[in-house]
Amino acid sequence: MIIVPTTILAILMISYVDSQVVSRLLEWEIRDNALNIAGTLAQDLSRIDAPGYESLHSWLGQLLETNSYIRRIDVFRMEGGSLSRIDTTSSSNAAPIGIEEAAAMREGLPRVLPQYHDRERALKVIVPYKNPPGAVMGCISVTSSLHLVDSVLGVNRRIDLILIPLSVLALVILLHYLFTSGLTGRIGRLEHAMMQARSGSPGDRAPVDRQDELGSIARTFNETMDEIDRASRERDRLLEEQKNFNTQLQERVRDATRDLSDANLQLIQVNRDLIDAQRLLTRYERMAVAAQMAAAFAHEVGSPLSAISTHLELMAEESGCSDDTRRRIRLIQEQVSRITGFVEDLQAETRAAARAFILVQLNDILNQLRLFLHQHLERRKIRLELRLHENLPEIDANGQQLQQVFLNLLNNAADAMPDGGTIRLETRLEHEEPGKESVVVTIADSGVGIAPEEQKRIFDPFFSTKDLRRGTGLGLSIATSIIRQHQGTIGLESEPGKGATFTIRFPVPSEARNRSREKGTI
Repeated sequence: MIIVPTTILAILMISYVDSQVVSRLLEWEIRDNALNIAGTLAQDLSRIDAPGYESLHSWLGQLLETNSYIRRIDVFRMEGGSLSRIDTTSSSNAAPIGIEEAAAMREGLPRVLPQYHDRERALKVIVPYKNPPGAVMGCISVTSSLHLVDSVLGVNRRIDLILIPLSVLALVILLHYLFTSGLTGRIGRLEHAMMQARSGSPGDRAPVDRQDELGSIARTFNETMDEIDRASRERDRLLEEQKNFNTQLQERVRDATRDLSDANLQLIQVNRDLIDAQRLLTRYERMAVAAQMAAAFAHEVGSPLSAISTHLELMAEESGCSDDTRRRIRLIQEQVSRITGFVEDLQAETRAAARAFILVQLNDILNQLRLFLHQHLERRKIRLELRLHENLPEIDANGQQLQQVFLNLLNNAADAMPDGGTIRLETRLEHEEPGKESVVVTIADSGVGIAPEEQKRIFDPFFSTKDLRRGTGLGLSIATSIIRQHQGTIGLESEPGKGATFTIRFPVPSEARNRSREKGTI
């Protein structure tokens, strides 16, 4: 019989909650309407073309007439460092200005304040408004009466005083009928089925005797148990799939980690090769500088020494020359010969030794340079396009020297594009005349280009368009010397702002030409 007092208590609580919810909803609606009205007024007063006093007072009166729950609307403005009321819908215009308006203007945010007027609850909404530059210049105060909310709450309470006793009486009669019609036994069978399901036997189902509420509960219980069975089977299937997925994911992560480690090792090796190549190029440039300076020194000193030695021999052969003079001349000749020997030794030391020439494939050299420079160019936002002839014949050359030439040209192309760009590297075969072919390499960039007056000196030693800290002016001079040693030529085409194109041609030796003809590539 505990159901009866419990149900009565539930009805009382529901009635109380319903009354409170209705009153709160009405309060919120009144508050939101007051905020909307105050916000609209604040937006209009913030405009440069704000309405005048007469229009504002008329507008406030219309708002008061169309919203019966609003008791008064006050408009305040900051004048001379103090807050004053510029308009109101209340007859008591001399009422003091509250601290709430000043606080709302300091904070620059709307405020909602509960109030009591003549034992009647009210709600006061204060919204500041700003001038076009964004400074707070006043506020709007809207006071709304909550008399309607209190009236609705009182009506709900009177209705509850009538409905609650009637509901309790009806409930007692209904419970008596249900218990007298065998409700207890049906509930017991349903409870038994639930206990079986709770103990871990989801196969048991509750009997459905009638098509009433208990029958509906039993049917819903049975459907719920069926759904739980399906969900359990689906859960087992998903757990198995998740287990398989985790296994596959771990394998893929291991594979990806292994590939990433290999790629990192390759990247480290490529960076090391690039650094070694750049160091090698710097060493070659320094050796070339030393060689040119030594050659110039040997030439400038050797020629005068040769002339001095010749004149000394002529003086020694003169008949009027005394023995003492000849002795002194021989002493001078010995010293001149010693200096000449030193100059010849210096020329021998600084003269570049002839390197072995073999048949090399330019495509292989360019592909190696692509690998060397890939990361370097990518960091500088430069894209390298390769268009290599598939059946390019081999040439008689020194691969290390050619690698130095192309590395220098590619670095120059990259330096000409400080904001990134494209370098096009192309090889092709040209037939100049019967029995004479040339392998052509073209390196074109989309950089700043070279001025016509600079193109005339671009291959001269110690001439450079770069900053002194970035170039010595010997790179192209050395490259030109190496190309000439290979019986090749180098040419330049450029316009300012349209990039530069270097074209290098190497003759195809007869041995490589015959081999290509045997393969059918020429």
